Amino acid sequence: MTTQKRIRDAYNRQRKVYAKRPAAARGTSQTTVRMTAGLACEIEQGNWRFTSDQSENMGGDSLGPDPGLFGRAALGACAVQGYAIWFAKLGLPLETIEVRVESDIDQRGILAIDDSPAGYSAVRLVVTIESDAEDAAIAHALDEADRHSPWLYNFERALPVTREVTITRSRA
Repeated sequence: MTTQKRIRDAYNRQRKVYAKRPAAARGTSQTTVRMTAGLACEIEQGNWRFTSDQSENMGGDSLGPDPGLFGRAALGACAVQGYAIWFAKLGLPLETIEVRVESDIDQRGILAIDDSPAGYSAVRLVVTIESDAEDAAIAHALDEADRHSPWLYNFERALPVTREVTITRSRA
């Protein structure tokens, strides 16, 4: 079975299941992030384990990528996978997709030097696609993928974030 057929079949199977049972489409994901040493932390979900840290010039030990890389990676991977799904869904020929995620940031906000925002001021997806499909069909596939991209949605819109705190005390 070709990769595109496998992708298209899986996509269509999921659509059928969730169209018949909308409640099955809803859920909550949980990722646990735990401090290990200094600024380093272990990120865990299911069988997956990652390390994140800050660079030495930010007080870390460079034991892993900083959180910004994970955020950009989530957006870029979601874009690549979404584009591949829509090319398969529409039966368009596809050789390769590359997405470079560029983000602009002013470090003064992170370092509390002034009131500059601590986050990105702009994010760009620079997409390179190798395909023999017509330009209009490629643009349509990209537009549809972007319209249905969860990470693009998360980046483009503010989401409500709440914080729940549990404090424990060391026993001396």
